[in-house]
Amino acid sequence: MDRLTALAPAVDRYVRETYNSLLTLPVPEQLYDLIRSYEQHHEKQLLAEESLKDGTTD
Repeated sequence: MDRLTALAPAVDRYVRETYNSLLTLPVPEQLYDLIRSYEQHHEKQLLAEESLKDGTTD
């Protein structure tokens, strides 16, 4: 077994623990606002594209 193979379980455990600890961090309200803003913009963009296909405008 080479050194990299021997390190694999320790690296795997470290990555899993780091990932799990990141999941427990609180998410700031600004991030939720940013996500909502992006979703609203994306919905408007989709509606605009559909209206162009249909030949209608709002």
